Amino acid sequence: GHGERVDPASIAGRDWSVDAPVHVIDDSLLNQPSPALIDGIERLARTFHPDVVPDSERDRP
Repeated sequence: GHGERVDPASIAGRDWSVDAPVHVIDDSLLNQPSPALIDGIERLARTFHPDVVPDSERDRP
């Protein structure tokens, strides 16, 4: 994804107004129509709702 092509030094000096965690998800899981799209959706769901979405296959009913 685009984030992988950005030089970290170019954004290191920016003055961010919010101190919050950054979550990274491989863009190929979301941008390519394939069965992996479901994995990407599940990862997003776990990121936004970790208390609701199972963390792994073994946690599923």
